[in-house]
This record gives sequence, C-alpha cells and structure tokens, in this order.
Amino acid sequence: MRPIFWISAATAAALASSGYAAPKDDLCAQLRAYEAADFQNGSDGKPIRRSITFDWIGGWLTPNMEWGCERKKADARSVALCSYLMDHTSLEFRSLLPLSVLRCYGYKFPKFVSYDWGNWTSNIKLHGEKQDRTLAMEVDLSRRSAPNGAVRISVTPENPGKDDVDLAPLGTDAPKPAE
Repeated sequence: MRPIFWISAATAAALASSGYAAPKDDLCAQLRAYEAADFQNGSDGKPIRRSITFDWIGGWLTPNMEWGCERKKADARSVALCSYLMDHTSLEFRSLLPLSVLRCYGYKFPKFVSYDWGNWTSNIKLHGEKQDRTLAMEVDLSRRSAPNGAVRISVTPENPGKDDVDLAPLGTDAPKPAE
C-alpha cells in the first residue's frame, strides 16, 4: 500500500511544482467573451447593446418549474452565453447565478450568502476590461409568481446608435425557449 501513496505524493508534488492550477470556472470565461465581443450595428451604423435575460418560471421544486434564457437570435455571443447558462445554472437556487457573476468580477461573499440573499433585487454596474462599454447586471429574485426570478446581463456601447432601445423591466415577458 505504501508504494501507491508514494507514487500519488510524487505525482502531486510534480504537478504542484509545474505550476498546475485547478481549472477556473468556465462562467467567468463565458462572461469575459460576452463582454469583449464586437457589437452589432444598428440601421445608422452605430453599435447597439446586447443582453440576455435568464428567467426561472414556476413554483420552486414543482413539476412545472423550468427556466429560460432570452436573447437576440442573431447575436452569436448572446446565443453562446444563453446556451452555457441553460446547461450550468441551478434550477433550485436562483441566487447562485448572480453571486457567481459577481465573483467573476472580484466580489467576495460570506458563507451562506446564497441562502440569505434568496429574495433580492438590484442593478449593478460591473467594471470589465474594456473602457468603451458598460457591463450591467440586473437581478430580481423577489417574485414568487411566474416568472419567479430573473437575471439580466447587458453590455452597452459607450455611444449607442438610435436603434438601441431601453430594455423592458425584468419579469414583464416570459422567456422564449433557447433555440
């Protein structure tokens, strides 16, 4: 039994000395790519904002509970982020998504925050890597009826074009299924 221990310890030591690090959360990479992607241009040739809205629908842990992610179909980065979120977001614990997004941007939270912040609303400006855009996250987890929670992540260009319109308040429309 000892030789197996020594081989495992040697392997661990070799990995540690080679600079091996645990893989980073892929959500952060997805968010950085979403933030950094080029904007689509409107009819006036100026850039327009991109956004996704992730909604939880139905009663908590009931057979009709589901989620959806709404985005512009033509925006490849929004489609990619929605696809990722549909496969990697908790159905049961809604606050994990916005907390994870905030962690990607350097925020730290105490133990049990996902339980304590189960019903919160906020509008948060996040400081990303590019200076020519604003990254924002809107959170509304206060609802107990359908849709019973939503998180919107948007990236707005510094000088948006005339086709850039204000977004409807969270929860006013049910999400459309991801395509």
